[in-house]
Amino acid sequence: MVSTGPETTTSKDSTAQEDTSATSASFVTTADHKLQICSCGWRKVTSFWGLRIHQGKKRCLSKESQGPRIDLFLRKESNQSNEVHQLDENHSLESISTPVRDEENPSIELAVEETSAAESTQTPRPAVERRLPGYKLHVKWPGAAEKKVWEMVNDDLCRSLEQLRGTAEKKLENMGNIIYEYGAEHFGVLQPKVARQAPSPPVSRRQQKIKCLVQELRQLRKLWKKAPEAEKEGINILQAEIKTQLVSLRRAENFRKRRRKKEQTRTRFYKDPFKFLKTLFTKEKSGVLQTTKSDLEEHLRVTHSDPKRHEHLTIPSDIPPIDPPEHQCLYGDGVLKLPLTSLTEEFKCAKTRLQMTLNESQDPVVRENAPTLATGRKWTPARAVEEATAALRHADIVGNVQQGRGGLGLTTSRPAWRSAAPPARRKMVVEEVRRQEEAARWAKAVALGKQGRWTRWEGVEKRKMSWRDVWAMDAKSLSFTIRATYDVLPSPTNLHQWFGKDPTCVLCAKPASLRHILTGCKTSLTQGRYTWRHNQVLKILASTLEGKRSSINSQPLSTHKTSWETAFVREGATAARSNSKPSERSQLCPARDWKMLADVGKQLVFPSEIATTTLRPDLVLWSPSLRKVYMVELTVPWEDSMEEAYERKHLRYSELAAEARHQGWNTEVRPVEVGCRGFVGKSATKLLRDMGIRGQSLRTAIKAASEAAERSSQWLWLKRNDPSWAPR
Repeated sequence: MVSTGPETTTSKDSTAQEDTSATSASFVTTADHKLQICSCGWRKVTSFWGLRIHQGKKRCLSKESQGPRIDLFLRKESNQSNEVHQLDENHSLESISTPVRDEENPSIELAVEETSAAESTQTPRPAVERRLPGYKLHVKWPGAAEKKVWEMVNDDLCRSLEQLRGTAEKKLENMGNIIYEYGAEHFGVLQPKVARQAPSPPVSRRQQKIKCLVQELRQLRKLWKKAPEAEKEGINILQAEIKTQLVSLRRAENFRKRRRKKEQTRTRFYKDPFKFLKTLFTKEKSGVLQTTKSDLEEHLRVTHSDPKRHEHLTIPSDIPPIDPPEHQCLYGDGVLKLPLTSLTEEFKCAKTRLQMTLNESQDPVVRENAPTLATGRKWTPARAVEEATAALRHADIVGNVQQGRGGLGLTTSRPAWRSAAPPARRKMVVEEVRRQEEAARWAKAVALGKQGRWTRWEGVEKRKMSWRDVWAMDAKSLSFTIRATYDVLPSPTNLHQWFGKDPTCVLCAKPASLRHILTGCKTSLTQGRYTWRHNQVLKILASTLEGKRSSINSQPLSTHKTSWETAFVREGATAARSNSKPSERSQLCPARDWKMLADVGKQLVFPSEIATTTLRPDLVLWSPSLRKVYMVELTVPWEDSMEEAYERKHLRYSELAAEARHQGWNTEVRPVEVGCRGFVGKSATKLLRDMGIRGQSLRTAIKAASEAAERSSQWLWLKRNDPSWAPR
């Protein structure tokens, strides 16, 4: 039995009603579900919306027994006599499921009258949930190409709008709601996108342990407040242990966070270096920019306009009538190797590498149909690859040839083209392209009369500067180093060539070239300027040798004889490997009584036990037990004259060396040159190596001597027009 107000019906009555009704009738089975029956014969215990879903999918409302579907929004479950009154009221959900009256099927009308009478006494259903005023979800209207669907929508809406009753104002008010409800019912609405919440980072075991220890510490603090005095001491011990664990865990966690932050920062830098650097040097924009329109227009006019744009520009008379310095001197493997590479060279190497990858592809289709790389008309990667390959094959035929003044076998060997793997061949071709570019730059530098004089230097070590060295130097020092190397400083002779100024020296009235200012001015020599620079370099050299001498003398004397002879191996045999640690290759190792005198600070007196002379070498290093003496003479010459300075100093002390040999001393004269522009001679490098200074110690000593000579020469350059001399 189901109660329907004051009247009740049995299941038999409901069954009879189902037979006479062609529309949906329902019986309450649960709080939300009823037996829903459709006019097509479909029946199921479901909710009201389940019936509507079925009718929408099966298109039951489009059959002849039902009127236009838009009436679902306009009619309630009542008879035709109450229709005019119901148009002015709010429509409930029940009205959507009520079909129209059909004259051909009177049973439908009877069922409608019976259900309307029963429902008139029931409690009214809740109204449709209303959304915020002024906001409605978007309807999923069909596409513009679905013409049949739009024709059906148009027919339904037209029939529904024709049945509207009331004034014109009320019809206009209801028209939009009717169309929206129709679209929402048949096509659905677009649900608003819910913003995804960022997933919380996973909690590691260390973090969980820290959290547990913090909770335990809090509980112990609470217990400590309530505990008697006898128990507080034990609680304090527990708290101390927990704090110790927390300190260790938090330190490890902070280290992990810092490492993670460094990784993220490194990733952001590699992804976009320009953006990363911009965030470092640019302050965050804050505040509100407020200005008037007139001020903004005036700012734009002043910033982006040129009042002299119509005037004809002329070349000023003070610009030197020479070409700018050749930029290729800054690239490549020259005497001054800067951390710069030519953009043209990198472009050619990249295209050559890509061409080799296509030519040696394992896919025959790619290999036989390699595309032509677009690089311009003057240079093509295909031709460059052919030339490099031909040069490498020719090198295989010729073999390893001797280069430089070294002995046989001192030239580094190169891999053979015929036995190289494809990756090695790509690398060899790219290196050959770089070598050709370097040869072209070298040929152009040789043709330069002034800027290319470094190509004729002999006995000079190349100077390599890293980015760290560049950033450590100030702008003036870096400018002096580069321009002094290529002799483009504004010396009086250069100014005379550029502008026609007086080329004479302020101090000695002779033509003042850069070489004259740094090494050839007699007035500077008399004033002691060159001696001061010489002593600055000598201090570095003496400090290095004194440190090595003290280190050797403090070591115990080895009992076995050190042999530096090369062990040759017969053809077909293998060299015997020794597990012993190689001994230090130093000429100071055989003795532990080395003494040294340096002509720094006070005048040097040559040791009388060796020879009696008035000559004063810069450094004297001798061992009485070995009867061995080294006479070191330092010179800071112009780089073009290093070989001449070596021969001059060697000849100067040859008689003293002969006299010492006559006294029974094994004597060596070691002239050392450090260029006035910071380029160290090979004689200095050889001396330090013979004394056992190698590796990082050797590089540090050479760099210190080079910087001392360069800084001193820069000070001499700044004081070139000052007659009064004061050391720095």
